[in-house]
Amino acid sequence: MSQLWILKSKGEESAFGGNSGYADKPMSQYVYDTNVINHDKLNVGDPVVVANKKFIIGYAKIISIKIRKRISKKRYRCPVCNTQEHYSRKGQFPKYKCRKKHEFDRASP
Repeated sequence: MSQLWILKSKGEESAFGGNSGYADKPMSQYVYDTNVINHDKLNVGDPVVVANKKFIIGYAKIISIKIRKRISKKRYRCPVCNTQEHYSRKGQFPKYKCRKKHEFDRASP
């Protein structure tokens, strides 16, 4: 039985929770890793709705899933509380702010 999924495609305007983002191609490819909730539940044949922060971008049916192992990914953390949940601020200094309101100029890898 197919399961309907809503996939969030975050563009450059979104925070990536302490990483450098994903290489989504909204018309053909959705990229995720094992840190994404339900990453292991999607199956070929499942219908998906792809949405960004404000709008539905499109819908599709999963036709293939490629699994790649041992892909390194940089993680960035707040130097005060070590959380990965922070975002870059435009036109404000310090440049970063975490969910616990710590402000800093450089995220720690």
